[in-house]
Amino acid sequence: MAATPHLVLELAGRLYLLSTRQIIRMLRFDIDSIIRLPGCAGSYVGVLPDREGMLPAIDGRLSMGLRSFDDQLTDLRALLAAREADHVGWLNELRRCCTTGDEFAKATDPHKCAFGKWYDGLRQNESSMREITCGDPEISYIIDRFDVPHRAIHAIAAQALTHARAGELQEAQAVIDRAWETDLAAMKRLFASLLEGVERRRRQIAVILHGNGPTSALIVDAVRNVQSIELDRLEPNPAGQGAQPLCAQVYPDDKTGDVIPLIQADALLARDPRAAA
Repeated sequence: MAATPHLVLELAGRLYLLSTRQIIRMLRFDIDSIIRLPGCAGSYVGVLPDREGMLPAIDGRLSMGLRSFDDQLTDLRALLAAREADHVGWLNELRRCCTTGDEFAKATDPHKCAFGKWYDGLRQNESSMREITCGDPEISYIIDRFDVPHRAIHAIAAQALTHARAGELQEAQAVIDRAWETDLAAMKRLFASLLEGVERRRRQIAVILHGNGPTSALIVDAVRNVQSIELDRLEPNPAGQGAQPLCAQVYPDDKTGDVIPLIQADALLARDPRAAA
């Protein structure tokens, strides 16, 4: 069977295919230009002004059962704020214990604090890394840089407590002050850089589709390329590959080893914007 062209698009770091025969055009747009309308539900988020009029806007992430970009960013912002506060509290508690002689009960192993558990899990999970970085090497580099200052903060506990037990309270406080001014400050800068990097990755692209339903704008994170695929090589979608029934088939890409879900544009466009996805 002859190969047919399909658009390779990206949603939350995952790849999807979409037949080019139902694509009218693509355009970049400002996310604030979407007009939010009451009554929209599911993956429909409003309408996008276009030269052809007001087009129903479909969030591609929500259509595929993924978190929206806004939800991802909100969750990340809350998580990083909490983990920053944890380390401020960690250093304050260490300072108090050095002064009072109380036992320091917080984690001294960098892998056992809340940030360490999240960080280790993120770096060991390819899917989670792909969602947060979207393949951006700059974001991956920022994430890698957390390791050194985070380990350094936890490493000072033994040193500060040793000084304190020896009655060297000024030396103990100096160790904590240095960590506050260097390692904690470095982590704070990295928290801010990570949020800025993720937010900068918002490359909203509208793929204008026509088919079994109103002409609509499918909002995607990025467009990779156009790839020719052999339709007779499509396979039934196994569990977990995209959203059913919008992705009833997948394409095994021999070059990359990826199994890429094929979005059924007609099924997507036929959904009622007033009904939940």
